[in-house]
Amino acid sequence: DIDQVQSCTLGDSFTLLVSSTSDLSTVTLSNAALFGAAPLEVLGKTATELAGYGVSVSKTNARNLRITVGATALAKLPAGENAIDIAVTDAVPTTANATLRLNVVSAAGGVTVTDLANASAAIINSNVWATHATLRAVVSPLPGAVYTFYYAPEALANRSGSWSEAATVLSGTALSAEVTGLTPATVYVYRVGIAVGGQTQYSDTYTFTTDSTGELPDRGFETWTASSNGKYSTPYTDTPWWDSGNAGSTLLGDSSVICYPDESSVPAGSTGSTSACLHSRFVGISFAGAFAAGNLFSGSFGGQDGMGGYIHLGRPFTARPESLSGWWKYTRQTINQVKNQPDGVTITKGSTPDAGTVYVVLGDWGNDSEWMAKHTTSGGGKEKGTPTSPIVVNTTKKKYFDFKNDSHVLGWGQVIADQTIADWTPFKAEITYSESGKTRKPTHIVIVCSASIYGDYLTGGEGSTLWLDDLELNY
Repeated sequence: DIDQVQSCTLGDSFTLLVSSTSDLSTVTLSNAALFGAAPLEVLGKTATELAGYGVSVSKTNARNLRITVGATALAKLPAGENAIDIAVTDAVPTTANATLRLNVVSAAGGVTVTDLANASAAIINSNVWATHATLRAVVSPLPGAVYTFYYAPEALANRSGSWSEAATVLSGTALSAEVTGLTPATVYVYRVGIAVGGQTQYSDTYTFTTDSTGELPDRGFETWTASSNGKYSTPYTDTPWWDSGNAGSTLLGDSSVICYPDESSVPAGSTGSTSACLHSRFVGISFAGAFAAGNLFSGSFGGQDGMGGYIHLGRPFTARPESLSGWWKYTRQTINQVKNQPDGVTITKGSTPDAGTVYVVLGDWGNDSEWMAKHTTSGGGKEKGTPTSPIVVNTTKKKYFDFKNDSHVLGWGQVIADQTIADWTPFKAEITYSESGKTRKPTHIVIVCSASIYGDYLTGGEGSTLWLDDLELNY
C-alpha cells in the first residue's frame, strides 16, 4: 500500500519489503526528522549503526530485503503528514524511487532527556539521596499527552509489575517527580512514559544510585570505658568515637567529671539502661580554676592549654543524613561564670540564663588535600587537628569552630534547650544543606552536645545539666 497515505499512531512501526530481479546494490531512506540531512544507506551500515536510527534490516537473499523502522524512530515525527523517500538501485544498475506517506495522528512530541543523559553526574549528586530522589527530564510537550516517570530497582526492572509510577509535574518543557521510599545504596532505573491516543510510548532507560547510610556508634551510651587513671569513663566499646573534656577537667580535681553514665534515668521505652549526663561545673580552686561545660562530642580531647584546653572535632563519615534525633532532658541554671562571649552576644553574669545545645555538622574537609596538609598532622596538636578529627577548638587561644561560615561545611542542624526540660522529651535537629552541599559528599561528621551553649568561651551556669540518650541519624 505504498501508494496510499498510511495512518501512524504512537507506538506504531512499519516494515518495508524491497525486491529486485537482480542483486541489490544500494537502498536509501530519506527523512530529515528520522535520519538527518543525508539519506540513510541501509546496505552500508552495520546492525549497530542502524539500531542508532531505530532501523533494522534482514535479507532473505541478495535480491530481497526487509527494512523495519521502529516505534522509537517514528515517535520523532511531528503530527500531520510526513514523507519517507525510498531509492533502490540494483546491479544493472537500475534505480527505482518511491515515497511512503505517513499521516501521524498522535506524536510523542520529541521526547528528550538531556538533563538525565548529559548531566547525570550532577543530578545524582544534587537530587539523589539515601531514601528519596528528584527525577528530571526535558520534553517538547504535545497537547493532550500525559507524561509520567516510572522507576524500579534495577535488579527487578525486567519483572512484570515491578515499575512504580511517580507523581509527575510538567512545567513548560521541564518534567520532574519527587520519589520517596527508596532503599539506600541501591541502583534504580527510570524512564518517561508518554500517554496519548490510548497508547504509551517510553523514553530510553536511565539509572541512579541512592546514597549509603551511616549510623552513630554507641549512640545509646550503654557501654563506657574507664580512663587509664580511673577518674572518668567515655562511651565506647571497641574504638573511641565519642569523647568529652573529662581528661582536662579532672586534672584540677578528681571529682570534676563533666560527662558520665547515668543509670538512674533513661527515656520510657528505651531498650537500654544508661544515659549520658553532661554536667557543667567550675573546676579548680578560687582563681586557680575555670568553668567547664558538661560536653560530649565526636572526636578526641587533645590536651590542656593553660586553664583551658583544646579538642579535635570530627569523625570520618560519608553519608548525608537529614536530621539527628534523640531524647533529652535539661536542668537550666543562670550563667554565673563569664570568661569570654561570642561577638554580638550580650551576657550579664547572674541574670542571663544558660542553655543546652546539640548540633551536627557535615563537611568535606578531607576532599581538600591542601587544606588538610595545612591544618592537620598525624598526631594533631594545639594548632592542628588529625586526619580523622580535623577541626581544632582551643578555649585558651579563643579558637572556635565557626561552622556557620566554614566553606567546607555542607550542612548543619542545631537544637537548643532554652528552658528546663524536667521529663525525657524527644528532639530533632533538622539538617539544612547548602546548594553546594547538594553536589558534594561529606568526609566527616561533627556532633557536639553541651550543657552550656557558650561552654567553648568558658562561660555558663554551674549546675546546668543535660541528659542524652538514643541518638539517631535519619535519612
